[in-house]
Amino acid sequence: MSRSNPLLAVVCVALLTTSLFVGVAGAQLDSEPTDPPETADDAFVQDDGSVVLVYESEEELDEDARTEYGAEVGSNLLYFLAIEPVEDPGATAATGNATAMLTDSELTANGTFSVPTPESLDTLSADISGQSTSENARMDATLATTFSLGAAGPAGLSESATVAGNVTTTASSFQTAGSVTAQLRTGSEQSTRMSYTLSESDGDYTLEAEREETLSSFQTGDWNSREQAVATIERQFADAAAEFGGSADVTVSAYDFEEQSDGSARLDIAYTVQYENIKEGLSDTIASDLSESETVDMSQSEIDSVAERVQQLSLDGASFEMESTDGKITASYNLGLRNYDEAALAALDVATATEGGGASEEQIEQLRAQFEAQDASDLSQRFEWSIEYDQPDAQTGAVDAELRYRTENYDAYVQELESRGISTSETTYDFTAETDDGVIDAEGTMSVEGESLVDETVGQLLNASQANPSTDEETVEFLEGLQRANFTRARTDVTLDDENVTVEAGAQFQNLSALGGAIAATGDFPDSVESVVGRTEDDTLHSYVRVRNAVDSDASEDDVRNLAGVDDETDIHMPGDYDREFPEMDTQRAADYLGVEAETGGSGPGFGVAAAVLALLSIALLARRRD
Repeated sequence: MSRSNPLLAVVCVALLTTSLFVGVAGAQLDSEPTDPPETADDAFVQDDGSVVLVYESEEELDEDARTEYGAEVGSNLLYFLAIEPVEDPGATAATGNATAMLTDSELTANGTFSVPTPESLDTLSADISGQSTSENARMDATLATTFSLGAAGPAGLSESATVAGNVTTTASSFQTAGSVTAQLRTGSEQSTRMSYTLSESDGDYTLEAEREETLSSFQTGDWNSREQAVATIERQFADAAAEFGGSADVTVSAYDFEEQSDGSARLDIAYTVQYENIKEGLSDTIASDLSESETVDMSQSEIDSVAERVQQLSLDGASFEMESTDGKITASYNLGLRNYDEAALAALDVATATEGGGASEEQIEQLRAQFEAQDASDLSQRFEWSIEYDQPDAQTGAVDAELRYRTENYDAYVQELESRGISTSETTYDFTAETDDGVIDAEGTMSVEGESLVDETVGQLLNASQANPSTDEETVEFLEGLQRANFTRARTDVTLDDENVTVEAGAQFQNLSALGGAIAATGDFPDSVESVVGRTEDDTLHSYVRVRNAVDSDASEDDVRNLAGVDDETDIHMPGDYDREFPEMDTQRAADYLGVEAETGGSGPGFGVAAAVLALLSIALLARRRD
């Protein structure tokens, strides 16, 4: 097992399938993805019963555009190349290049780009860097920018604002605190102040509150007497206690109500709400819900254990304060929780016993192992943020932001993970962007190293898909095939200059035919697809799908029309009725691009790569699908 990393999963699978899907965007950069392909324009039957299906785009392409792609089972290679001219050559200052390489144990990516600064952006400076290694995990991010708001900007809302806060977690505690300060351009002459503090003692809770504010004429009826104020507070805070079988007692220690000439009123009040039996009531509610649930399979003793462990969660203080005077608003908050580890483990027990809960047993056990490793290592994680906004006038805004993530005892955490059979990866990343003389210069690098990086990532996605009842069968089949195909290497390159956008991609597997089955299940194409080849010819994109032994050697034209991907609109060309050769995939070029040895010979009973065929053939049909 390895630690679940959603971002890594997305990156890995994106690179794995780039050569399968990138053709859709590469052939027509301004088109949307299409539905599954239409039937072939032509079907050429060969002497041995093999059939070449030909798809031809209806729209004439730019004379300088070039598209080339191929997928061949015998070589276990996938390859794609598209060169698309920019709309106005020489008029744009956008340039750059990016490359990414993925093997089963390493992902590396880097790129640099320069693009014209948008008119609304004055200055920009951004820097993001971080790492997650066997020794430490950290992240730093800064952003400084000034920009024009324009006539539609939020003039009058705020001259300035600052938001700051932090979150610190361990396996058994959670602490967060923060503050907000804002200076509005216009503000009320009436001041507002409120504060709330919630504390816990021996399982009971005490809420202490103070409020000083102006009430509108619609609110005065709820607060115009001490008795009415008590009733209002009970509705707001005390009634919730009854939902959990608890009780609440409201005490008003200070009260002052003064009506204003315009129908409003000033309220100055301090009160206390004493909650009792809330925890016990909550525990009983959880136990009752689990007992009555039709999807949770737990014994009564297990249910009682869950309810008891939930009670161990303790509040380590919570508070909120806010004050507003002459357009200046300040607010702060604080929240602390202790001993939530037992409650978290109890939640995992419930997840394990829940039928169709959306997570597999393996995923739940991995979460449990990660949580236990965090507890055993005393891992502490802290995330801090600070964001400042300034609007000196109605047309100009500025933002300065800083984010920071730090850990303690991370090396011990990694060791505890590995002792539980959870492998880890070494990740580093760095990204910068800055304006310079009307241009935004950006560059970034990323590196991830880990044993069986791809296999485990695909395995995690497969487990998640299988556990999710809403996942379609074809997705599961594709991921299962991808897992069996024994991925070797993938690469993607994107280059942008003042004339062209160039996209090149490739991938290699040890057993590409293992992806078979998914395409046959869709019924869109015949079985035993041997290769898919695409070429731009005479400003038109042609796709060639070679189907090995699609029909008997003495098949009739009607037999050919019965094939998937062929219908009455397809022109059938029987053996001897045509003199034509068909392009083949340049496997050596694909191998050289990937830096691998080109293979020869068959490797399985046909090339059933559903995603590859669907994506590659979609290129030929993008033009005909457009209005």
